[in-house]
Formats: sequence, structure tokens, C-alpha cells
Amino acid sequence: MATYDWARQRLDDLAGVEAASDTYWTDPVGGPPGQPPYLNAVLKLGRPARWVDARACLADLQELERLAGRTRRVRWEARSLDLDLLDGFPVQDDPDVTLPHPRMMERAFVLRPLLDVAPDWVHPITGLPARDALAEIGRHEDAGPLTLGAASS
Repeated sequence: MATYDWARQRLDDLAGVEAASDTYWTDPVGGPPGQPPYLNAVLKLGRPARWVDARACLADLQELERLAGRTRRVRWEARSLDLDLLDGFPVQDDPDVTLPHPRMMERAFVLRPLLDVAPDWVHPITGLPARDALAEIGRHEDAGPLTLGAASS
């Protein structure tokens, strides 16, 4: 929780946290076996003037990850901090940034906390509500971690 609290404070300083989900422990998806559970949350942030586009926002998120000790050597490896940009800028699909996040509608560990802060969120391309996507994931046993345990502070 210390890394989460640190990151949340940095994000509040940078952009202002307008809303925060509960925090959830989930099993890792992908990667080598034996990784510990991950703490997941969604924060709705303000938009500082420096975030003229999604690339500028993503650069700040990646700098916070770096400051928290994250290295990007191997895909799916355990990491000290993983900040994903889910939405909040115009839809785009390019090598640097894809919005909304391309796999968010397949991941219960994203959708459950997203619904805490944006219960009516709808995917801007497919028109699928996040709550319907989460319900669909729950119908498939092989879709990853389905039980989300609330974390205490």
C-alpha cells in the first residue's frame, strides 16, 4: 500500500485526484508463476495544462513509474508500479498511445475499480458499458482473476 499511497499523492500533486476507487488485490495475469497479488485501483484525474495530449500524460505516468523503481526489461514481469492511461483523451490508435486502453474491457481488475469512479462508463468505440463487460467476464472461467478482494488501507 505504501507505493500506492506514494503514487496517489504524486498524481494528486500533478493533476488533482477527482475520484478514487476502492483498492483491490488480484492475482497477476500473464508472466512467470509465483508473482504476488497486485493492488489495483482507478483514479480519475484532473487535466493540467501541461497535458496537451495523451502522450504528455503518458510521459508523466511513466516518469512516476520510473521514480518508483519500475524497469521495463521483460513484458509481464512483476513491477513496483504500473500506471495505465485508460481514457480521458480523444480516441486514438497509434504506436505510442491507444485510447481507450486496448485490453481494459477484458480485465476484471480494471473494470471493477473503474465502475467505482465511473459507474456509467461506456466504451466510446463499441458502445459497450463497462458494467456489461464485467458481467461478461464473470461468465467465463478462463478470463483471468474473477474474485477481487478489497484491500484495506
